[in-house]
Amino acid sequence: MARDSFDPTTPASAAYATLHFGIGRVRHTIEWCDWMLARLDQHTSAPQHDDQHTSAPQHDDEHMRALQRDDVDPAKPTISE
Repeated sequence: MARDSFDPTTPASAAYATLHFGIGRVRHTIEWCDWMLARLDQHTSAPQHDDQHTSAPQHDDEHMRALQRDDVDPAKPTISE
């Protein structure tokens, strides 16, 4: 059976490849969640300013104005980088 997982013409190989992909995807998702939690922790532990509007990146303001317009589809990206 172990030899079958390395022969790309066998069902065992397809199962192994699918499992390998799935494990990698779950690991990547966990890494992303850890990264996002760290960013949120930094944000919540940072000192708060009286005027938070000026500390936000300018492109976020532009994005919000674009989303408030009637002619913008929210499913389509409005900011090009």
